[in-house]
Amino acid sequence: MSFHHLVTSIHVGLGLCILSISILVGAYASLTMVQHNQLRSKKLFGWLEKMPPLQTTERWLKRCVASLFVMVSALTAVSLWWYAEPVGHGPLTWLCLGISWAILGLVWWAMHKGLLNGLQASAWVIAAVSALLCV
Repeated sequence: MSFHHLVTSIHVGLGLCILSISILVGAYASLTMVQHNQLRSKKLFGWLEKMPPLQTTERWLKRCVASLFVMVSALTAVSLWWYAEPVGHGPLTWLCLGISWAILGLVWWAMHKGLLNGLQASAWVIAAVSALLCV
């Protein structure tokens, strides 16, 4: 097995791992939105009563966003370092990746500064995950 084949396998494996995690983070953001809306309308039902408090959910969402941002940053940096040119990825892939990376970074920063609540952050996280799924 050549070094290039090994690097390509790692690149593909990490990319699939990030896509899988981004789907889970998107689902978690959707649950946060549902919980926020149910608490606002004061209509809790079934499984939502068993969820942790909204502050805990928002804190976990912030950690998930931070983790996904770091993973996307690392994979992009390593991929650009290993490959001198974008291998097999067209401009649309790099555009979607850049948009997703920027949204995740801004959401993480805004949540850290207290500028976004859970509902707003969840909507932006879903947009970032959608951009990642275009990759």
